[in-house]
Amino acid sequence: MKFRFGIVSISLNVILVFTGLSAVALIACGSGNKNHRSIVSESIQDSAKVTTENLKLLAELNVKVKETSGLAVLGNVLITHNDKGRSNQLVLLNSENGKIEQTIDVSNIQNTDWEDLAQNEEFLFIGDMGNNEGERKNLAIHLVAISDIKKSVSAVKSMGSINFYYPEQNEFDVSKKHNFDCEAILYHNQQIYLFTKNRLDDKTNLYALPAKPGNYAAKLIGSFEVGGRITGADISDDGKKIALLGYNKKSDCFLWTFNGFTGDNFFTGKSQKYTLGQYAHVGQMEGVAFKDNSSVFISSEEIANVFARLYLFKLD
Repeated sequence: MKFRFGIVSISLNVILVFTGLSAVALIACGSGNKNHRSIVSESIQDSAKVTTENLKLLAELNVKVKETSGLAVLGNVLITHNDKGRSNQLVLLNSENGKIEQTIDVSNIQNTDWEDLAQNEEFLFIGDMGNNEGERKNLAIHLVAISDIKKSVSAVKSMGSINFYYPEQNEFDVSKKHNFDCEAILYHNQQIYLFTKNRLDDKTNLYALPAKPGNYAAKLIGSFEVGGRITGADISDDGKKIALLGYNKKSDCFLWTFNGFTGDNFFTGKSQKYTLGQYAHVGQMEGVAFKDNSSVFISSEEIANVFARLYLFKLD
């Protein structure tokens, strides 16, 4: 690379962009995918300063998943998707470098507001229950056979839907202040558990549903003061630890873990909170999935000045 009075010569696929008094290096990906971006910038350097040392940045994600929301582990790949009103595609990512390995259309359902993924040995559960303004009456969790996903096909079909409502919700007028949004689900013991993204307070409410197609009233189990908005959930493979991901736009992204619980009220267990870094530096963290019993993958969607990312976080 050579400089000549403000003119930049380009080599090795590196471009320097000057913004004010700082420079950002954009590095083109060797895959040849023009939509994939990797960035080495002040924002990454800053995020390393404000996050726990256990948080490792694995990759900047392809713009095709800049609204990454749910996250699940399937063998050596991660499954994610975009959220509200975008494509009805499942996107398979390399778990080491975040590159897209495959996209799969779920051809018989729409993405009204897909928010999270859960799974058991038979099904992947797609949570279409985003409800930002509290007016939705078509909340659903769709089932896709994992055996179909493993076939490396370009399209699959949902095998059925869990349709549900909250018995406590009586008003459906458009509002930004309510407690019936949800972006976090997990599967455990034949049940789907939902963790609400409360907009009236800093709590999350825990609900349960049968993990089979049908029409149901969600059962309220308990609530917990999380200090922000919950955006993702997962349970470890041994079934002993729960992870809840969330953020507070005015401060930090965070992760809560719960273990030692009895029954299905996960909040009765021992809780621990991890601060992951400032929202403005690490991005809006949305998806969480256990890699193993002591570490989790985390995805964040694109916000101003921060591309969508994939992280690995080591639990204590």
